[in-house]
Formats: sequence, C-alpha cells, structure tokens
Amino acid sequence: MSRAFQRLLLLALCLLASSCIDCREEYWIERDGSGRATVEYNIPASLLAMSGEPALRDSVKAWMSDHKQLVLESFDISHAGDRTTVKASVSFHSALDLVTLATDGSLDSLSPATKALAGHFDFRARGREVELCRTVRPSDALGGGLFIPESQIKGKRFVYTLHLPTAATSSNATRTEDGGKTLIWDHPLSDGMTAPIMVRFKANMPIPMKWISLGGGGLVLIAFLVRYHLRKYKLIADLRAHQAP
Repeated sequence: MSRAFQRLLLLALCLLASSCIDCREEYWIERDGSGRATVEYNIPASLLAMSGEPALRDSVKAWMSDHKQLVLESFDISHAGDRTTVKASVSFHSALDLVTLATDGSLDSLSPATKALAGHFDFRARGREVELCRTVRPSDALGGGLFIPESQIKGKRFVYTLHLPTAATSSNATRTEDGGKTLIWDHPLSDGMTAPIMVRFKANMPIPMKWISLGGGGLVLIAFLVRYHLRKYKLIADLRAHQAP
C-alpha cells in the first residue's frame, strides 16, 4: 500500500469520525454588559484519542491564559460508550470584550477545523443599537464533506442560544422565547454541509446601570462645581461693591 494511499485512507477515517459532531452553545448577556457562556461538543471518542485528553486540556488552559477577557469557570471531559462530551463554561466582564476577542485575530491561533466551528464574526454598533453576524462553516471543519455518508450526519445538530437583556429588534433565529429576549438557532448538521450556518441579530442594548450611576455622579459633581463658582463670583462682586467709594 503506497504512502499516499495510506494518508488518504487516514484522512477518510478521521473525517468519518469527525462527522458525528453535535454542538450546543448558550450565552447569557446581563444588563451591565457582563455575561457567561457554556459550550458543549459531543464527538466520537476516537477523535479525542488521536490527540489525547491531556493535550486538549493543556491547549485549552494555554489559550485561556493568553486571553484574560474570559474566565474559565469549568472544563469537563466525559465519556459514554464510543462518545465523548467536551463542555466548558466561561464568564466575562464585558460582552464587547468577547466580541473583540472574536474579531481581533485571537482565533487565528486555533486549528483550521476549530476556527471553522468558531466561525467568522462581523459586529457593528450605532449608538445603543448593536448588530452581530456569525458565520459558521461546519463543512470546512469536516474537509468539505468528503467521504462522509449521509447516515453519519443524520440527527446531528448545531444549536446556538442567546439570552439578551432586551428583546432583539430583528434576527434570523429559528425560534424565539421570552418575548424575543431569547434567540435560538437550531440547525441540522446537514444544513451546514451545503451552506454556512448564519447567526444574526440586531438589538438596542440598555445603558448599563453602572454607567448611569457614573453619569449621575458626574452630574452631581458638575452641579456642585457650578454652584461653588457662582457663590465665589457673587462673594467677589459683593466685596467689590462694598469697597467701592
């Protein structure tokens, strides 16, 4: 058996194993801009065995230590039969930091397959209105779907859930809950093999309460300074009027 054919066969086997991916991501954004997220991937145990569980833990720890915007609350790897579930929970002080992390090239250090699953992010802000579009390409993560039979893909899903502090003004979510504050994108993996999965929404975000408190404190300080200077000028004027012949 030629070396080239061996490599091709190994690639085919890896892609067949990779095809059985289930993705669940959920994000909570609070009114002050902070939040948390859980990310869960269910994969074949053989896929993790190729790199090894210790290597995965070390790579996650190293990446998180380089990106202080996120705090790793938990990271778990569990096994059930021939399946492995990788689940991580993170928190962040600012959703804007999270967006920056996704758009400033910080994901470039990830493997091509991981980058494809993380997706490409476009973010715009106009005053209080924010618009986010995330493009995920499962097909790129799976080598374009080469060698993957339909039976391996059937039943696998990519689900993204976003909890906002206010209702979205527009989105392409497959369904919404809580009066439009919860957006859910639920797509079968088969959709992602023929076209990118798009996660898109617009929302008018509330002004964080800490900003309001800070602004209120600033107004009080300004009022105090204005009052102080007015009294100062009045005293000077009274003094000059008293000294005038």
